[in-house]
Amino acid sequence: MPGNSHITKTDVSISASFVADLFIPNERKWDIEKISNLFDSEETTRILSIPLEADEHEDELVWRYENFGIYTVKSGHKLLQRGIRTIHYTVSDEIKGLYSNLWNLQLPLKIKITIWQFIRNFVPTGLNLYNKHSANSSICRRCSRDVEDGYMRFETALL
Repeated sequence: MPGNSHITKTDVSISASFVADLFIPNERKWDIEKISNLFDSEETTRILSIPLEADEHEDELVWRYENFGIYTVKSGHKLLQRGIRTIHYTVSDEIKGLYSNLWNLQLPLKIKITIWQFIRNFVPTGLNLYNKHSANSSICRRCSRDVEDGYMRFETALL
């Protein structure tokens, strides 16, 4: 779907684990009632705007950067060499300057990487691990009171 927003469920009594669960059984049509019960009106509109193919078929993974649609390390390497990125995001000039300054600092690489991880929120904090379903809780294991985020991890590391 267009945009980077997340879809949220509004009615947990109705389940839909797969996109196919949102179809009318044995038909290639959206189940408008089910979708309306699961999602808010904006998300329902966005989902219903997605056209469905007339014929049902199995999903298949396709690597669009190779003629046969199959990923190879060689094709991935060529893609990186050409500078094409599969994930597109924009970085503000301010952040670019920050990264440039960071990598030019006279610090050990290990420290630069750690700082970069904090900036990008890649540090394995309780919150990040919980959001990636790798932990059962986001609460700090040290104090058992607060959510462990990057700020808390950095702050407690200095103590």
